Amino acid sequence: MACGCLLLFYFLVNFFVNCYHLVFFSGITSQEQKSRLMPLPDHSDYFAVFISAVEHPGHFWMQILGSPSKALNLDILMQSMTEYFSRPVDGESDKVSCIRIGDIVAAPFQHDDNWYRAKVVGFLDEGLVDVYYVDYGDNGSVHREQLKELRSDFLGLPHQATECCLAGVEPLNEFWSEAAIDKFEELTYCAQWKPLMAKVLSYKSTENGTLPSLELVDTNKEEDILIASKLRESGLAIKETTQVSDEHTLFPSINETAKMIQENAE
Repeated sequence: MACGCLLLFYFLVNFFVNCYHLVFFSGITSQEQKSRLMPLPDHSDYFAVFISAVEHPGHFWMQILGSPSKALNLDILMQSMTEYFSRPVDGESDKVSCIRIGDIVAAPFQHDDNWYRAKVVGFLDEGLVDVYYVDYGDNGSVHREQLKELRSDFLGLPHQATECCLAGVEPLNEFWSEAAIDKFEELTYCAQWKPLMAKVLSYKSTENGTLPSLELVDTNKEEDILIASKLRESGLAIKETTQVSDEHTLFPSINETAKMIQENAE
């Protein structure tokens, strides 16, 4: 009887996973499936992050840190891509023949000599393409001829940049001030690769979609600093008044489902 319950348990978990993939990944390309977003930790967990890019406190990007080996994965990927696409080759090699919005390509970045994974988000004048760097959150414009087709092994790592908003704050007026944005970048060590601790408090509907609403804590100093509190104390933000939702997934997590199945089996 116990063996039968165990088999039923694994069957139902696999069924759940297949249903999840069917709902979320049907109708998208295999390329997009290979480069999907990083999963977020549970609500109850604090986790280490880098803040990689900032538009304002209500819209920024983080990279989730894991074990030292995982932290090296992105660095190794960027190094491998830069070596591969910087090699002297025939001008037609790796060239993207047809560029469409939503494509994931290799693109240079205007501020350094490295190559990065980027998503095509639009087309500009004079042959420029608007791209979003999926591992960092930055946007840029690149000449169409500079874009390269990604090798399949460059697609395996999930996109490392996750869009977020800061919990507990709102702008003083309708829009965030430059002073508030500058202060937030300073408090979060934006693009300085200094870790913060983060916790997902809820999910919030914004003009940029439904984003994880984060509590951010700077633990690099003698006393921990709550980023939202510091912004408010600086007179650059007010306490959040809008309602946010705790519902953030279409399905419960695998762990929650497994627990539920086990309880029913008993």
